[in-house]
Amino acid sequence: MKKTDLFLMAVAAMAGMTSCSNEEVVAPATGGDGNVNFTVSLPGSGFATRAFADGMSAEHLQMAVYDAENDNLVMIPEEVQFNSGLSTQVSLNLAAGRNYKIAFFANPQAGDGNVYTFSAVGKTVTVDYKKMTDYNSTDYDCFYALYETGVVSAPINDNVTLTRPVAQVNWGTSDLEEGVVVDDNAYGASAAKLVTKVTAKAYSTFDLLSGDVKGDVEEVDVTMPYSARPDATKETFPVESETYKYLSMHYLLVPKANSVVDLTLYAHNEDSDATPAMSTVTVTNAPVQANYRTNIYGALLTNPAEFTVTKDKNFTEPDNNIKVVRTAAALADALTEGGEIEVPEDVELDLQTVNGGQEIELADNTVLTIKGAVNTARAQLAVKEGTVTVDGEGVGKITSVGFATASRPLNVYDDATLIVKNISVETEQNNGGSAIYSEGGNIELESVTVDCHNFAVAANGGTLKAKKCIFNSDSNNKIGAHSYTIDVTKGCVAELNDCEVNGIQGGISVGNENSIVTINGGTYTTRPLEGYTDQTAFYPVYIFDKGVAVINSGDFISGCEYTIFNGNNDVPELYTWGNGACLKGGRYNKGTIDQENKLAYPAAEGYKWEAIDGDDTFKWKVVPKEESGTNSNNLK
Repeated sequence: MKKTDLFLMAVAAMAGMTSCSNEEVVAPATGGDGNVNFTVSLPGSGFATRAFADGMSAEHLQMAVYDAENDNLVMIPEEVQFNSGLSTQVSLNLAAGRNYKIAFFANPQAGDGNVYTFSAVGKTVTVDYKKMTDYNSTDYDCFYALYETGVVSAPINDNVTLTRPVAQVNWGTSDLEEGVVVDDNAYGASAAKLVTKVTAKAYSTFDLLSGDVKGDVEEVDVTMPYSARPDATKETFPVESETYKYLSMHYLLVPKANSVVDLTLYAHNEDSDATPAMSTVTVTNAPVQANYRTNIYGALLTNPAEFTVTKDKNFTEPDNNIKVVRTAAALADALTEGGEIEVPEDVELDLQTVNGGQEIELADNTVLTIKGAVNTARAQLAVKEGTVTVDGEGVGKITSVGFATASRPLNVYDDATLIVKNISVETEQNNGGSAIYSEGGNIELESVTVDCHNFAVAANGGTLKAKKCIFNSDSNNKIGAHSYTIDVTKGCVAELNDCEVNGIQGGISVGNENSIVTINGGTYTTRPLEGYTDQTAFYPVYIFDKGVAVINSGDFISGCEYTIFNGNNDVPELYTWGNGACLKGGRYNKGTIDQENKLAYPAAEGYKWEAIDGDDTFKWKVVPKEESGTNSNNLK
């Protein structure tokens, strides 16, 4: 390993470079106790058996020192080599009393043929993808770190570990056997002769001081020429290496935050585009991130339309793995295996085609991102243990169509937790069922829109929390089965915050001992069924059999006689009277009724009813007693 004091060499080097930039290169002042010593390490130690991850090829370490106050270049130390192993020593003599930023960059190459150009003056590293002539190698691996000294007042001895500013993209296939002709290949390509090329968009400029790609520099079109497959005797595919064999590996300069890129791989039997590729694999919105691996794998030669994409952190242990699925079968398998799963925006999947409508149990800690559409029909998604998250990112949709009887797309049981957000859920059945169902489970909903013909949410026990959701149901007592839009029973504790609930048969029903719904804001509306003159609209809030509704605020608009009903419309003589409503706020277009004593519900203790004048919709509101106005506790 090379140890050197670089100060004098750096000053000599800078004497001849001032014409290259208008930025002044300031030599550090002499004197003071500013010895700075680093052990600079690459992260590959302990992972030498992982594909292309040992870091051994990055032998050349370049550095630049900047004033941390103004980012002016102070010195360019001489290049240091990792002569053996994965670390080296660096010693600098910096002036005391100043704060410095030191940029480190290591890569396998040096000289004019280097793919990467390190510019201390420009504060950048640029990538020339055209120089990647054989990209299926570690010749283009690179590493980076930025170290800030703080104000130098004493000698510094520290360790610096470099990480990759690039993403590594790996392509693996399960239908390749070394030296054997691939079946159904009209061009007769053998595995031994197979070559691939890749096209993509990526960044070409990296900012040494921000540690990220330069945002003001547009992405460039990248075409990596045909290259032979990685050496199977040296490199194993990082996922299920017994099944998948390498087709290609390449590096792309990408943001340090999670982002996406469109990729296309062409597999060919010759280094030419004169004849069509034997297989073309296109991956839209593949997840990429600096210092992560993206693994794309499947039967890419014989079934290029079906594959899985995962992303590994730090090229070492799997973390934040994302399986991008484009077929119903792949989605069903991924859901039972768990992890992070993504349905891309341009993909519509029908789970009914996979397992004939059997329930699919999701593994604990599954995070399902649906940017496209998933139809469950009778292939219900079930959470039976742990926590599962379903996120539509504002564009995704879950549907339940194409099956004759009732269905429940999303289900949670037995103290498990289902989190659903930023997605729309639609069902077409009007003969029963729930869009979202719980039997002793916990439901957390945010920014969810449900359009259905029966229960939007049926929460039996457990808990329900909904925030900024819209629930629409046209269930009614004239067509098919009928239900309220939201049902809270069997001791469920529910809370609705700023939600919109629209129904015909009814808005919210809450019943059974220990069942309670708390309403904080939002709008709760029932309306008559179009075309019918007899009663079809019922109550925005229906309380039965010892259920409790606590209303702190909200707007209640009824299409029938009452906004709040406590009793039993079906068999009142069997009703078990309970606490009913606790009214602490809200505006109401109609009165309320307690069926037991045939009176309107009084406001809660410390509150009162107050008439609203001059409003075309609302007649009454509940306010604290200290507020002035017309008061009545017997409104109908």
